[in-house]
Amino acid sequence: MDSAGNGTFNQNDTGHSSNDILMSFSGLTVSSVSFDFEIFPDGSCTALSGNNCGGAGNPYLPDLTLLANGSQLEAWDALAPGSSGNSHGVFASPYLHSPASGHSSDELAPQLLGSSGVVTLPANTSVLDFQDWPATIAINNLVINFTPGAVPEPATASLLGSGLLGLFLLRRRRKGE
Repeated sequence: MDSAGNGTFNQNDTGHSSNDILMSFSGLTVSSVSFDFEIFPDGSCTALSGNNCGGAGNPYLPDLTLLANGSQLEAWDALAPGSSGNSHGVFASPYLHSPASGHSSDELAPQLLGSSGVVTLPANTSVLDFQDWPATIAINNLVINFTPGAVPEPATASLLGSGLLGLFLLRRRRKGE
């Protein structure tokens, strides 16, 4: 739970320069995931261009990427506040000012405020990886849905087998009458 008790809150270990939150599930298959997120630049990202922080063709634009079993499913890119752009349906922030930019200057660093909704995952997904640049990632209200197991418990299989055998014997008995 986050400090206000509003749900799950996960943040990576930026002290060790980790840029991802990796989750591996043994014996479970993940069918879908939903989460809220916000992309904010760190101190090295102070403008839309330069400082490896956005601009046309810059591969280091702040972003959030979701991978399942090592394959990229979704990626959200930060946008200039006040622009009319969107990243996978999440629109740019309408807020042009922050404490860092002041009341009279527009925010220069790209960012994205939004919610992912529900992301349906490929069959047999057992590893989720949330990756971000810069290194700080925070996801909130994480909900992970699992696919029911394909292999039944031994007691369930035994009960089902007994029921089928009983139906077979009952049908055979009725044919003999």
